[in-house]
Amino acid sequence: MNGDHFIQDYIDLYMSGGISDEEFQERLKNDPVLQRAYDAANDDKQLIKTLAKQDLKALAESELKEYKEKPKPVISTKRISAVAAVAVILFLIYFTYNNLNQSIDHNQLFVEYFEAPPHTSSRGSSESLDSWNLIIEHYLRGEYIRVIEELPSLLQDPNFNSDESAKLYLGISYLMENQYDNAHKWFQQVSVESTFIQDAEWYTAMTYLKEGEMDAAISTLNMIVDQPKHYKRKEALSLLDKL
Repeated sequence: MNGDHFIQDYIDLYMSGGISDEEFQERLKNDPVLQRAYDAANDDKQLIKTLAKQDLKALAESELKEYKEKPKPVISTKRISAVAAVAVILFLIYFTYNNLNQSIDHNQLFVEYFEAPPHTSSRGSSESLDSWNLIIEHYLRGEYIRVIEELPSLLQDPNFNSDESAKLYLGISYLMENQYDNAHKWFQQVSVESTFIQDAEWYTAMTYLKEGEMDAAISTLNMIVDQPKHYKRKEALSLLDKL
């Protein structure tokens, strides 16, 4: 039996039920080339099944080693292309699923550990206090865009004396709107002498976590842990254990 295309077509015909098992097995006994090609076809089927169940990297290393050690059967380019295409599809499914899981993980952790700061009292003129309380109402209702639009002008009011807490709420509003660069900018503007600096450090870590910047999140959490009196030290340790 000569011609690898003929061999492959013959095997495909058998696998589709076009040739009886007795006829195929009889010819298989007397044709070593057919035997090797048939073994290779079975290997291909097993490979496709295994790819969907095992870790891709470990499987790839195992298959590569086995491939290098075993004799190479005569196989058709048509089958090679088909197996390669299936392998690529399975890899893309694995890659997408793996990345999706990672995305879900850091978002779930954000939901678990994020907690809004308690509303603090403000000092200033009656007008600025009214504006501040209205902005806080927007925040509590989840109207973060309104906070982003209205709070900067209040920060310019010389009669408003709660700048540091306002910067914190503005940063959190940007965080909740997924505007991470702006969130970081406002957290960084909280004075290190302010009573809100520990809040700013914690919400900086939360921002890195939500945007998936895990190395930066871990670094910020470690900075918090290094401060024995940090009020979020316990939460930072707990979160680090999950990253």
